[in-house]
Amino acid sequence: MERSCCATGVTGDRAQLIRLVAAPSGELFVDYRGKLPGRGAWVVPTRAAIEAIERAPKLVRKSLRREVDATGLLDKVRAANDTAVMHALTLAARSGSLVAGGQRVRDSLASGHALAAIFASNCSPRMKADITSRCKEQTCIELPLTVDELGARIGKGQRAVLIVISSSTGRNLLRELDCMLALR
Repeated sequence: MERSCCATGVTGDRAQLIRLVAAPSGELFVDYRGKLPGRGAWVVPTRAAIEAIERAPKLVRKSLRREVDATGLLDKVRAANDTAVMHALTLAARSGSLVAGGQRVRDSLASGHALAAIFASNCSPRMKADITSRCKEQTCIELPLTVDELGARIGKGQRAVLIVISSSTGRNLLRELDCMLALR
């Protein structure tokens, strides 16, 4: 079922939009999975749309049928997205949708099955430039995790670069990564 963004009017399915709900006090909360009971307002997960709601909370008033407080909404959406990215990263690792290791990374980029390249925050500039130059249409994103933290997140040793390969869990991770980029 198609939903419309209360800030931009863009339509999309539930996977493309984020649901907002209001507490009895009027404070807006992010219902990232769209499962909370009650009325909700849908928004495109972009920085511009969220900031528009923060500036003009009346944009969600019609959908929620109440006055709302949108203070700090962008931070709440980013936090929910960060959590979703970390969960999707763990699931992608468990399903075998991530490739790591120098030559395996380069081979997966050349094969055409790569969806994205994920870099640790302290990945060497030389390695990042090499992998980025090999990415043609793939998303390249740096996560706020060190090589140790990135490796631990996927249950391995240190990892500076991960390649997301085409699979259902890989596409889910890519959707969350794209959302992360749009919220910057």
